[in-house]
Amino acid sequence: MRTIRRFYFYLVAFISLEVVLWGVIGLARTIFNGSLTFSSGETLALALALLLVGTPIFLIHWLWAQRAAAHDVEEKTASLRAVFFYAALLATLVPLTQNVLALLNRLALQAARLEPSRAIFGGQQTTSDNLLAALLNLLVGAYFWNVLRGEWKTLPEKQDFADTRRLYRHLWLVYSLLMLIFGAEKILAYLFNLPFGSAVDFALPELINGLALALVGAPLWAFTWQSCQRALSDELEQGSSLRLGALFLLTLTGIAVSLGATGNILYQILRAAFLGSSLSDTFRLISGTLSLALPLGTIWAYYGSWFSRESNSAAWKSRRAGIRRLYVYILSAAGLTATIIGIMLLLSFLVDLTLNGTDWGDLLGERLAALISTLLVGLPLWLSAWRPMQAEAAADGESGDSTRGSLIRRFYLYAAIFASVIGSMISAGGLAYSLLRAGLTGETGPNFWSDTLTLALAVALFVTVLVYHSLCLRRDSGRAGDTLAARRKEFRLLAISSDAEAAFGARLTAALQRQSADLALTVLGADEALPADSSRFGALALPADLALNPPPALKTWLETYPGFRVLVPPASGNWLWAGESPRRPEERAAQILRQLAEGETPRPSFSGNSAWTVVAYVFAALFGLQILFGALMLMISLLTNF
Repeated sequence: MRTIRRFYFYLVAFISLEVVLWGVIGLARTIFNGSLTFSSGETLALALALLLVGTPIFLIHWLWAQRAAAHDVEEKTASLRAVFFYAALLATLVPLTQNVLALLNRLALQAARLEPSRAIFGGQQTTSDNLLAALLNLLVGAYFWNVLRGEWKTLPEKQDFADTRRLYRHLWLVYSLLMLIFGAEKILAYLFNLPFGSAVDFALPELINGLALALVGAPLWAFTWQSCQRALSDELEQGSSLRLGALFLLTLTGIAVSLGATGNILYQILRAAFLGSSLSDTFRLISGTLSLALPLGTIWAYYGSWFSRESNSAAWKSRRAGIRRLYVYILSAAGLTATIIGIMLLLSFLVDLTLNGTDWGDLLGERLAALISTLLVGLPLWLSAWRPMQAEAAADGESGDSTRGSLIRRFYLYAAIFASVIGSMISAGGLAYSLLRAGLTGETGPNFWSDTLTLALAVALFVTVLVYHSLCLRRDSGRAGDTLAARRKEFRLLAISSDAEAAFGARLTAALQRQSADLALTVLGADEALPADSSRFGALALPADLALNPPPALKTWLETYPGFRVLVPPASGNWLWAGESPRRPEERAAQILRQLAEGETPRPSFSGNSAWTVVAYVFAALFGLQILFGALMLMISLLTNF
């Protein structure tokens, strides 16, 4: 209930803050630019309305939030309060940056005697518009910055604020990098076109826009990145998954665009070679791709090295391996996709070459260039990523078992199988339709045989990919199953039931059998003789009430027991169990025992974070997937020259 109330007050405070701020900005712009003339009357009315409505609402909600934080530690340390502060800073400092960029951009265009309207941002604004907006946003941002600094000094618990600050810093990092990348792209595009004489007439405004982006983005990026680096000395920042995720996405974005650009450049070079185009025409065609590929290639190289360093220094070995697998399997998926596309282009080309000859004009060279460039990028990428993973999966020992049992590897194999099934179904459906239509109507078009043969070869290609990945999955499952079965048989389990929970052993035995038939459980009563050699049992399960009040003999035995102890909450009664759900305690205990028997670290079910943290992680994951999907689409568009 308090969380909902807190969310309401901070959300309304944030919205009303923006209403008041932009109302003040609109009023100031009207006074300085319009002097209350008829032409600015509508703007003045809007500004005054925003102020009259927004000011009391903001004050009511903001003052309530401040009073609540002053009298309640929970309100003071709430994650929503941290989100409000850093959102307010973003909502003021980003417009400040944009107005500085717009002002600098227009002044540079005017100095070059070009139209200010050619500016990338704020082309229709005036100097006073930008100065007023920048100044007022700076004042409001400075106010919340000072309040936040005071909060940091008095916070009894800083973790939620540290998590939000980390997200805030990385958002600035991505924002400044985007400015720097697009600024560099415009500058390089101008330089690459300079030898052709067209840059001065048409691209000079783009050069100035790029310089403005770089002049604002470069120092902002340097400051933000140094802030992220200096934060590593803070124990609240060490081992951050968000930092590692940001490095991961930056590296993948860089490699995706770089590989796509490489494919496009290869295509243009091969096309020029096959069609006899001039070197200058070819360079003009690839200059745009090069101007984007070079900055993103630099991002890949720089942040890729940081990503490797961070992932190799992760706290847990399994975490390092999981991060590396995710990275490699994404590359493998991209390479496999490009390879399949290249092979399909090759098969279609060979069919047309066999049935229709080579009298295609320029289309022959374009098709050859497309299929060769796609294969030259996709096949090496797939082999370089997939073969090491296959070698690890084929290895014996702990490393091979970990690779074969990896969730990421299984997801990759099932995704490849799914895509192959869908591809086979679509190709087979097209082939069946073509044959049935020809048989029922007697009509065949001029490309009937070539289209039919191409579809048949596509079916064969997708079936081959399907069979290969199915065999890999079956081999992994077989070897992993044998290894886990052997481990479970060797791992001995003991359960001790109390008089109050006499059926505890039977319920736990049934739950273990549902987990795996290889798990053997010895059940003893609390009053029975306990094993003299306690080290024979790798894990012990007992009811929580018995653990809290054990008989003297059991208490002495537990003091010397070296294995894992799994406490199970009572299935009924007035026990309230903090943390995991007690509705089916034996099922959860059986899961933990199975994980211990298989050599895994038990994975506790989610209980510690708030609902808002879950929402934040979900949206962060969706945002990351959107960035990754955009990078892959850009790679494909560059690769296929769409």
